[in-house]
Amino acid sequence: MWTDPWLSLAKPIAPMGPATALSHLWKVAELLIPGTSDWNIDLIRDVLPEYEKEIILLKPSKRGAKDKWAWLPAASGNYSTKSGYFEALKTET
Repeated sequence: MWTDPWLSLAKPIAPMGPATALSHLWKVAELLIPGTSDWNIDLIRDVLPEYEKEIILLKPSKRGAKDKWAWLPAASGNYSTKSGYFEALKTET
């Protein structure tokens, strides 16, 4: 949850820490109400309050689809290893 850029479908944004002792190993799924695909708003407000609006805009699968990696397109609309590497560098800074 703290290292991958999952907070936006438009640009690579990862949460800024510091992570709490309790949440430092959490996956995004920990922010869902157990047994549902609904966000646990109270937990989000406790752990990531500054990202509540962005998280709520994300819609987890209602059918239980598995997670998958996805890359945002380059300005040209084409993906290349160069553009993927460049985007990875931008998220680290």
